[in-house]
Amino acid sequence: MQDVPDSIAMTAGFVRAGEFFRQGKVPLAISQFRTALRFEADAYERAKAYLELARIYRIAVRMKNARLELMRSFEAAGLAWPRNSWASVLASCFHPEPMNKPHPDFERQTRDTKIRFVAELYEEVGLSAYYLRHIPTLLQAIIRVKGICMELGPSRVLLNWYGGAACVCSLIGLRKRSLQLIRHCHDVSTQLSCRTDAGKALVWKALLYDYHGLPVRSAELFEECLREYGADLYPFDLRLAAVTLSVNYLSRGHYEKALSAMSRLTELYPYFKTQEADDWSFDSAAWYTLAPKVMLGQMEDIDKMANAFRSILSVDKDEKWLLTQFLGHLLIAGRQTGMEACKAEDLISRFEVLGMSARSTHLETSFYWIAAAYIRFDFAANDKAALPCFRASLKKLGQVPDHPTPRAHYDVLKAGLAWMEGRGHAYRKWSARAAEKARLHDNAWVFVELAKLQSRVKEAGGFR
Repeated sequence: MQDVPDSIAMTAGFVRAGEFFRQGKVPLAISQFRTALRFEADAYERAKAYLELARIYRIAVRMKNARLELMRSFEAAGLAWPRNSWASVLASCFHPEPMNKPHPDFERQTRDTKIRFVAELYEEVGLSAYYLRHIPTLLQAIIRVKGICMELGPSRVLLNWYGGAACVCSLIGLRKRSLQLIRHCHDVSTQLSCRTDAGKALVWKALLYDYHGLPVRSAELFEECLREYGADLYPFDLRLAAVTLSVNYLSRGHYEKALSAMSRLTELYPYFKTQEADDWSFDSAAWYTLAPKVMLGQMEDIDKMANAFRSILSVDKDEKWLLTQFLGHLLIAGRQTGMEACKAEDLISRFEVLGMSARSTHLETSFYWIAAAYIRFDFAANDKAALPCFRASLKKLGQVPDHPTPRAHYDVLKAGLAWMEGRGHAYRKWSARAAEKARLHDNAWVFVELAKLQSRVKEAGGFR
């Protein structure tokens, strides 16, 4: 496993914290950083420590904590935190100034050292903004540091800028520009001749291909990354690659591969390996194995997980992105094990209070809306009184980011609605659309749902 980034040169206490981090002893690493910070007077060293804490919390999926440490890093370095406003985006276009009026301790560093640190800081800002759907801040994370990253030339900093900028361009619809940027990212990685950088370039490329609606190619790139460079990735990049790949496979019904992706994570980073298989705490990687295990018949009783989710929901309401994924797993598992309608509706209604929008959701969380729509479809097929709830879920599924995976599931469910309403032509149209998307993007789950729907139609005597 790769060490903390080279630009983060720690004093003795921070070095020890970094060693704990490498060993996967995340709680000890956090504790050691806290202890070392009590005795560190240099503002620049403190800023670096806070940045590392932000990354460690991101591995533990504590995004609220990660953001807090990131803000502390900005404050320690004397740098201005980017406001989440379009006015700030406009100002950044004309006056980026990412290192304006820093703390004297920071100012004393060499130009290259300052550039590397600020670039890493803004990369973390971009990831935080992505999780929180703060689009103005996400754009500033790219705009503000472009000049200094270019100034540094071929480097890990420039590689990450190109990769991050490519993904941001894709998210805002600049597809052609995103492809140009990802080629530059690859070019930089070949110039650096470092396995860590080659692996990170593949992570960026795999993410971009998924944003472009090519889940199969994205999965192939993630597989290559984990197979060839998994042991060389930083822990936070390793987790990103493994979890995103697992969700990709889960959403397309490849359950053994979804589990395999998570097993690579536990093999390569001790923190996840030490978590018990039945540990359903907030930061446990076990949540990402729930739905695949149930679908493969490796787990049947999910009451413990449902109770754990309710407990998490009452404590960690701020971590909406993660809660969405957890509930998606729980609903897929619940549907397979015959979860009662009242229990499923209780979980969905508790979650909906948080106000998570399908329209602004992440691609990686869209499978929750898929699962919610399917389980409500089942209830509506058996009880017409449940039809309004199904219609509401179907509408929300139609609002998630445009991508062939959720769109294929949406088409299946539109066919299901047409069947319940007795519209034969619409049923055949939506079924054909779903089948075509499933064929093009290897979506085994959609083919299973189409077969189940066809069986229901046949049992009901078809259309009159």
